[in-house]
Amino acid sequence: VFEGEKDSGAEGAPVVYRSYPREQVRIIGGKQITNFIPLTDEAILKRLPEEARGKIWVADLKQAGIENYGKFFNRGFSYSHTSVISRYKYMLPGAMELFFNTRPMHLVRWPKKGWLRISDLVDPHGDAKGYGGELQKGRFRYSGDRPERWKDEQEIWIAGYFMHEWDKIHTAVVSIDTDNKIMNLAPDTRWVRGSYAYDMLVRRDAPYYLYNILSELSVAEEFYIDRARGLLYFYPPEKIEGSEIIVSTLEQPIVELKGVSHLVFFGLTME
Repeated sequence: VFEGEKDSGAEGAPVVYRSYPREQVRIIGGKQITNFIPLTDEAILKRLPEEARGKIWVADLKQAGIENYGKFFNRGFSYSHTSVISRYKYMLPGAMELFFNTRPMHLVRWPKKGWLRISDLVDPHGDAKGYGGELQKGRFRYSGDRPERWKDEQEIWIAGYFMHEWDKIHTAVVSIDTDNKIMNLAPDTRWVRGSYAYDMLVRRDAPYYLYNILSELSVAEEFYIDRARGLLYFYPPEKIEGSEIIVSTLEQPIVELKGVSHLVFFGLTME
């Protein structure tokens, strides 16, 4: 944190933080992971799609000295998951990310591309009306049998344009009734209990996808973190040996400026 006059320069005489000439400086808000091994756990392998077997690597994050993997929060167009007091300071830190040779990788999702569609409301008349039709509170009917593969999943999340075509909302999946093909969603806790937004209203045919599903880890550049066991599962896009693999660990900005002036950062890579 650089704050006020004590950290400021003057006109014509700025304070400069820079790399040594012809040297590279990287300030990284993360930690390199070097203890990946091929996945051999038969119980996990059986859960994966056939095409992924033999291609997944796993690293013990606790062994690497990392025990904070971040959390998923309700988020969307409306505003970040912060309190009214802190909203204008920071967004809450999100879940851990993974970078392979500086490229961001992707948290495993289903479908891999595009969107699914809400098949129908559980109650044909819904719980409310508005925005052009019936709306259901936090549950809907889906089509297809894919969720039957997810019975051992620990924390599935969903993102979709559930009520408005311009408002993409993320929330947790509480449970999935595979017999009746009903998906039950957690409320949007950014809002006050009892408000229409808190109840996660959904409309027919709304587009959505699901993510954080170990059982769907099947294409290059995808990863999944088992938070209970501290294990990172990864499908690398290239040879893993000799590659730089970094997970994000920093929960605050790398640099914060408060009321400073005449300050220069030069030749520094902040990532």
